[in-house]
Amino acid sequence: MKPITLYTMIEKKKANRFRVMAALYEFTNGSTQKWVDLKGLAAESQITGQNFVDAYKYLKDAKLIRAAGAGYTSFLTHNGIVEVEKAVTNPDIPTTHFPAVDDIGPVNGDKELL
Repeated sequence: MKPITLYTMIEKKKANRFRVMAALYEFTNGSTQKWVDLKGLAAESQITGQNFVDAYKYLKDAKLIRAAGAGYTSFLTHNGIVEVEKAVTNPDIPTTHFPAVDDIGPVNGDKELL
């Protein structure tokens, strides 16, 4: 087994954060007015367990999502929308919070992004 470098670990975390945000953006159609159980939505993108908790806390602390109510009920924020749109429309350029979309590998070995 290859050792995981610190850089690789950080890039995986950033990629997971993007996957969660992309799923939220797609589900809400880029709206700040629609809430979702983010934990369930992230699980559909295979982001679960501690990987999800870490991504959720980061996205909330960075104000890319807004928590609402109990559990992981969340809304996109304006800043979250801007960050996802910036990442997707410039896929070869990293954003403040995400790696370049072109550099995000598959979660499960498929050739699809999400």
